[in-house]
Amino acid sequence: MPSNDEKPSFWATLPGILTGVAAVITAGGALFLGLRQTGSLPPPQRNGTASQAVAPQPSQGSVGNAAHAEHDAAQPVTAQPVGGGPPTAVRITKKDGTTLWSYESKFSWGDQTLNFDSGQSIPFEKIRTIDVLGLDDNGKIDIQVTLSNGEIVHGSSTQFSYDLYGANDLGDIRVSRKELKQVTFPH
Repeated sequence: MPSNDEKPSFWATLPGILTGVAAVITAGGALFLGLRQTGSLPPPQRNGTASQAVAPQPSQGSVGNAAHAEHDAAQPVTAQPVGGGPPTAVRITKKDGTTLWSYESKFSWGDQTLNFDSGQSIPFEKIRTIDVLGLDDNGKIDIQVTLSNGEIVHGSSTQFSYDLYGANDLGDIRVSRKELKQVTFPH
């Protein structure tokens, strides 16, 4: 006759079952993270504007050859503002699609106001975006300005016969008015 003093196997007890489940979860998590770090699994997709991944932008100072393109394509997409930099940076987009950023305090384009040929001037702190629509042979730039309050103003300016200057954590920036497509201010 079997004895009732026999203890069940450790794995048949509640502590044994919990230990086994924890071991399986830990091993699965380690496998998942290992596959993610080696690039075997795609990065997670997030919803929402603040954490949404953005398309990779040409990096500042990158040379447009195949070696750099392959290197840039291999980099993970990060949830940074377009053009990188802090959220309070001025974003500069060139006609070729390159985006740069400048600290707002280091940004300069003539002076700190936009002067239209009509006589109207608007301080940069009231402007959200400046879109360059065209440039004529006399140096006049046809522009569309979106103000911080959403109002849109069209006009032309010869003020932009100057190049745009700025600085970021990599160094100084200079963009020719002929290359410029858009300037976006952080306000």
